Amino acid sequence: MATYAAAVIGTGAQAGGTEETGSAMGYRHGNAYDQHSDCELVACADIDQTNSQRFAENFDIPPGNAYTDYHEMFAEVDLEVVSITTPIPTHADIVIDSAREGDLEAIHCEKPMADNWGDATLMAQECDRRDVQLTFNHQLRYSGPVVRARELIEDGEIGEVQRVEGARSDLLESGIHQLDLCSDFAGDVPGSWVLGAIDYPEEQRRHGIHIENQALGIWEYENGVFGLASMGAGEAAIGTRNRVIGTKGEIAVNFWGGDALTVKRDSADPEHLDIELGESLVKCVANVVDCIGTDEEPRVAARRSMIANEIGYGIYESVRRRGRVELPLDSEDNPVDDLIARGELFGN
Repeated sequence: MATYAAAVIGTGAQAGGTEETGSAMGYRHGNAYDQHSDCELVACADIDQTNSQRFAENFDIPPGNAYTDYHEMFAEVDLEVVSITTPIPTHADIVIDSAREGDLEAIHCEKPMADNWGDATLMAQECDRRDVQLTFNHQLRYSGPVVRARELIEDGEIGEVQRVEGARSDLLESGIHQLDLCSDFAGDVPGSWVLGAIDYPEEQRRHGIHIENQALGIWEYENGVFGLASMGAGEAAIGTRNRVIGTKGEIAVNFWGGDALTVKRDSADPEHLDIELGESLVKCVANVVDCIGTDEEPRVAARRSMIANEIGYGIYESVRRRGRVELPLDSEDNPVDDLIARGELFGN
């Protein structure tokens, strides 16, 4: 008999999707639990009954455990762990409700944490108060290129880390992965300040949050490592998804297409490593489950995720204040929402 009964909230409508497209996350979480010997997927919830029923059929969940209301699911099914793969603005409410109602051991939520900084901190606070392990799905930390890059850094192959860089199509929906990996490579210590700019001429949204056309940010971590991000229209300025620059060389992490990892040591010729991405989400969920009830902190623990989210919202806050922002953040809203309400974005 499995040790942990698991459920997915927000099944979605499709069973397809890949690491590159990022679609059908509910199914991908379900598959990860299905592959873990200590887990049994016993329930699911989605506001669309057809979606929840299709998911239940796919994973052999009893038909009566396919819900449209997760509150009802918690009242009727004994669960230890739940994944939340709903649109971003719903994360905070569902995480907090799950912590309060579910009598859970662990909650694993899709990224980014929330659509504003106040909700992100509240989620972590409420789960910590109830001794519920809260994690976020930064599965790229478990990918082959990142694991190898981390090993090279820890072995001193590029000397002492001085700067980390990230680039993606946007700042917080997809680019939060790159901000998170910057934190990972820098040692998962909080930021101390951030300075940023964005360009947002026309409204566009993805998964419920604003997606700016271009974002630029620079920051410093408490250990003295600097960070640099160029997102959206300017992502090519970095030249790779993530880069780690040390006193003796640098590492470029590309993930998809071409060489997954490029290592430059001093004046030596670059070494190109073809490393498979691997089943990073399966490994991520496995780490989440294996850490339940232990003193070990998952690599995607809320404490770590908050570092990247604070930097992301710090960049937005810097735009609002038109200057450098000292961390920790003393604002709780989403500055982009505020700037839009004040008519200071969209072509201005």
